[in-house]
Amino acid sequence: MRLILLALAAGLFVPNALAQRLPLDRGTLQVGGTIGFARLGGDLQANADGSRTSAIVLDPRLGYFLADRLAIGTTFAYENTSSNVADSSILTIGPNVSYYFGREQHPFYPFVTALVGYSRASTDFATPEGPPPLEFRASGVALGASLGLLYMVSPSVGVTGEGFVQSSFYGSDAGVDSPTANRFGFRLGATVFLF
Repeated sequence: MRLILLALAAGLFVPNALAQRLPLDRGTLQVGGTIGFARLGGDLQANADGSRTSAIVLDPRLGYFLADRLAIGTTFAYENTSSNVADSSILTIGPNVSYYFGREQHPFYPFVTALVGYSRASTDFATPEGPPPLEFRASGVALGASLGLLYMVSPSVGVTGEGFVQSSFYGSDAGVDSPTANRFGFRLGATVFLF
């Protein structure tokens, strides 16, 4: 009888001991980054005629899974745009949180991400002949969200594609009351899961 009870008890614990860890499980570290294309608008980014400008956005990333499929991470995004009128750059730094959908091991995991961060904007306006160029500097709060898809190319490496939107709200003493910047676009990335 004892042998039967011992076998039943072992049968309850063996599946958990042999269960394969998934890259999205609690305790996993995520290291990667994205590169993307964005359309920029708002007070700081629109052209003189109100049309949007374009920029390449770089965003290295680091994350940690606090629970299965729920990760907290960092955003360190940089974008730059240049025209014959102005050179502009925006740096956004802050925490983000991501949730990945899917409970079983498979290659595709949809995900959503939200961001709240600090944003620093810098624009240098060209002036034809005469006075020196006008410089504009501002800092403020950035809010963003994205919807994407993770594709696992191996048990610990994945590639991502995602669409994103972001708005930044600045304070400034440069003669523009509460200037804003907004962007939307698409980015591709790669990530390594350390578990």
